[in-house]
Amino acid sequence: MRKRVFVAKATPEYIYGLIMLLALALYYLTVCFFAENIPLSDDFPAVLGFLGSFYSHESGYKLNLLSAQLNEHRIVLNRLVSLAVYKINGVVDFKLLIIVGNIMLLPAIYGFYTSFKQSYKKIKYFLPAVLILTVPQFTGAIFWATSAVQNISCLAFSMLALAQLNKDDIFSSMASFAFAVFAVFSAGNGLFLFPSVIIVLLLAKKKKAAVFWTIGAVVILLAYFYGYNTPVHNKLYYAANVRSIIEYFFVFVGSPAVFNVSWMKNLIGDNAEPIIRIISAVTGGLIVAYYIFLAKIRYYKKNPAIFSMFIFFFITALFAAIARSGAGPMQAFASRYRIIPVSILALVYLSYMETRKVKIADVYYKHLTWLALLFLAVSYIANLPGIKSNRDNLVQSVTSWQKDGTGLQRLHDDPVYADRQLRDSIEKKIYFPEK
Repeated sequence: MRKRVFVAKATPEYIYGLIMLLALALYYLTVCFFAENIPLSDDFPAVLGFLGSFYSHESGYKLNLLSAQLNEHRIVLNRLVSLAVYKINGVVDFKLLIIVGNIMLLPAIYGFYTSFKQSYKKIKYFLPAVLILTVPQFTGAIFWATSAVQNISCLAFSMLALAQLNKDDIFSSMASFAFAVFAVFSAGNGLFLFPSVIIVLLLAKKKKAAVFWTIGAVVILLAYFYGYNTPVHNKLYYAANVRSIIEYFFVFVGSPAVFNVSWMKNLIGDNAEPIIRIISAVTGGLIVAYYIFLAKIRYYKKNPAIFSMFIFFFITALFAAIARSGAGPMQAFASRYRIIPVSILALVYLSYMETRKVKIADVYYKHLTWLALLFLAVSYIANLPGIKSNRDNLVQSVTSWQKDGTGLQRLHDDPVYADRQLRDSIEKKIYFPEK
């Protein structure tokens, strides 16, 4: 009698897709539950101040307001989104702006997906990248409307621009350049797309395309820096020396390994800061070493899109170190920038799977998926208490202001300016804080 042989059935692709949707649903439920219709920090000048000025001036000056500088950025997209929300809703709603900004994470993920050159069970192998990208570590995007729209939109347009590098047709090149322009006028680090693309094109010996991008970069740079003024706060944050730049860079790149600074401090106790910095710096060093390995095996030939994404994020990290390290290495853990190093982690996974043979990749896939799930779970455990505390703090600030005019120092460095903006916005019927 022949023995029956039992063969384990492969998990259907839709199961992996369902897990992706669950991770996305959890992320967006977190955003919707904790986001509040309350302005924070740059929201005062970028949204309330802008809308107040926009409807107080004639048409010719309105175009200048759209492209006006906010710190080192030209946040044209933020202002257009604010105008759209105000027009459709009748008043500006910061919670709605936060949700719109976070929705841009979807095209960003799509950019990663289309760049991933995995023909065999692509959805299955892409799952860990989604688990990494949907962690609640960039908590600034949950409370800070300007940060959400600016940073996540820039990420989305940047990934869509670089994803086109895996194609050679003219339409893809034009689309790539258009997405790059959108990224530039979402956040200033969009400018780093140009050197990222040009480097990869030169490595691929596509000289004509490199010339086209160089000319386009010059035009955009001239437009961006026309009438540009160096922000005052930048002079306070500039790097003190080369050592501080190097430390900040590696801590920044490896910062997701810490999950949440306050949580880690409670976990470790005394002398937590040096340990936190060492963990992040070592993680950042390992990531950079891995990238050097990719360069040595000429991964840019296999996948120019993902290779250029690494370059883009590393240049962003370097300039962040130059512009911010004067405030100390702990500033590298700011949640509003965390989406960049988190994205680097996703690229590490995607590039690793592409450089392995199918059989070897399949062996490690299960372990990497469990590691990604653990990363997601610990990120929620570490960040949810802080997210709730920040939400409560925002609500308390506005409640105190409505009661006795105090509490705005929690929302803006200049409470007098914040008070003026709020009263002006209420008078002009631009914004009404919830009671």
